Amino acid sequence: MNKLNIKNRPFLFETIIGCLIIIFIVLIAGLRNVGFDRDSIQYYNIIINLDYSNPLSLIDKEPFFILIAIISKYIFFDQVRGVFFIFAFLGVIIKFYTIKKISEFPYLSLIIYMSLYFILHEMTQIRAGVAAGIFLLSLPNIVNRNYKNYFFKVLLATLFHYSSLVMVPLYCLNPKKINRLFYVFLPFLGILLAKINFIEYFFLKFLNIIPEGIGGKVKLYYQVLQYGDMSEINLLNIYYISLIAINIILVFNIYYISKYIIQVKLLSIMIFVFYSFSFFPILAFRISEFIGVVLIVLLPSMIRIFKQKIIVTSIIIFYSLGMLYNYLFIQKLLNI
Repeated sequence: MNKLNIKNRPFLFETIIGCLIIIFIVLIAGLRNVGFDRDSIQYYNIIINLDYSNPLSLIDKEPFFILIAIISKYIFFDQVRGVFFIFAFLGVIIKFYTIKKISEFPYLSLIIYMSLYFILHEMTQIRAGVAAGIFLLSLPNIVNRNYKNYFFKVLLATLFHYSSLVMVPLYCLNPKKINRLFYVFLPFLGILLAKINFIEYFFLKFLNIIPEGIGGKVKLYYQVLQYGDMSEINLLNIYYISLIAINIILVFNIYYISKYIIQVKLLSIMIFVFYSFSFFPILAFRISEFIGVVLIVLLPSMIRIFKQKIIVTSIIIFYSLGMLYNYLFIQKLLNI
């Protein structure tokens, strides 16, 4: 009996620590003041102006967002903060569960999540944050070719954020083979397409042939963005340049991380999308950041490639913390 208890102590300790971390960061995200992050004021205005008696006014809102807003209205004194809390809880729980389930190096994955995605997903893009967690959880379904579970998760993620529909074509990726030259050069192809405005040309042509009700709104949004604060993307920003370097290392060392072929392909696609859709900044950022959640489990896999495990682990930690500092610094500098 004593031996059994001793064996269970590490698991019990990890569980307690994990629960305390979850509670702590959920409280941070859920109890933040409106205006702390760049999206909270927008969410505040949407939530307090929801007209539940007029179904037509709710068409452009995701079903689960409306459901959570209704639940929050009846169980929290502050409906807006209740919505923040529920989304933070769901986003954190799903990602913690996924890290524990599919990451070979869960502690390192946790550091990467906290550095690269916690603020972005659980304190800014709260709907996309939950959807991205579901996407990360769905990756084994691509590997195992379990289309029923995968497309159920696609549906679930889409009910949280419509951008999750980008998951649909990703199921076609081959989890067993990779064309190394193609996935090394795919990000550079994205840069080339951005420079010659290739995707933008066909995007605008596409808007002209879809129904005016949809195309008109997207076109207007696109035109507003052209003259807004984020009308241009810095193609040489340090984060995506570093991801290109990481992508090259991973692709050419795929032999050591063959179980992560899908994640490596998704990293290459993430970078391609960011550059090729740079003419439409919000689209480029949202889709690339959504797909980029694979970094939570992919970056730690680099430990398998090099013999100097401690050095590589340290570099990954410093890289993640450096990107966090860079993100916070830029956010403060731009006052967004």
